[in-house]
Amino acid sequence: MVRTVGYVDAVRTAVAHQLDMPATSFESRNRSWGEILDRAARIAGGLKALGVLPGDRVVLLSTNSEDYLTLYLAIPWAGGVMAPLNNRWTSIENAFAIDDCEPRILFIASDILQTNAAMLAERSDKVKLVALGEPIEGVISLGELLVHEPVENAGRGGDDLLAIFFTGGTTGQSKGVMLSHAGFLANCMAMREAGLFPDACRGLIVAPLFHLAAAAALTMTYSRAARQ
Repeated sequence: MVRTVGYVDAVRTAVAHQLDMPATSFESRNRSWGEILDRAARIAGGLKALGVLPGDRVVLLSTNSEDYLTLYLAIPWAGGVMAPLNNRWTSIENAFAIDDCEPRILFIASDILQTNAAMLAERSDKVKLVALGEPIEGVISLGELLVHEPVENAGRGGDDLLAIFFTGGTTGQSKGVMLSHAGFLANCMAMREAGLFPDACRGLIVAPLFHLAAAAALTMTYSRAARQ
């Protein structure tokens, strides 16, 4: 197996010189790079406490938010594999993707959880839910993960699996595309070197973060230590 730098270390290296600088701006709330990294390390600690092991799938089902951005770091930090799902899908489509990637954890927006409650109840013995947004009785909240002590990066990289992105399904059943740390970072670096994201630029992420193009834009702004 080829072992090269992983997603988490690539981002940490890029922002190490400006931890006090603004990293994100969402709904009039700003967070610095230091805050983002600290939150990611704490959420990773929470994920490990929930039993996440290296290579375990962790699903994201939400609209864009600063927490979504942080989870892009926290999940691989814990050694997990990100699997962002289309927040516009029906519960039937969500059920297929969940059954296909077999996640240990599902981060889900509170409103989406309510519309998928019956489907998720049928899988409650297989996947643990973490609510994003308004707390839901009986469901773990993101805040409960944030109280954990920060943990060290799991150190995955190279050919290790980073993420599973599901295709649109326009020509048939949606399929999960498996991307390694090295492959994903190489694509982002190539686009960055083309001059798409200059140093210290501001990146406005408007595309949904379940889409690979948005994930690449996010990573390129991260790697340029930009603000989003």
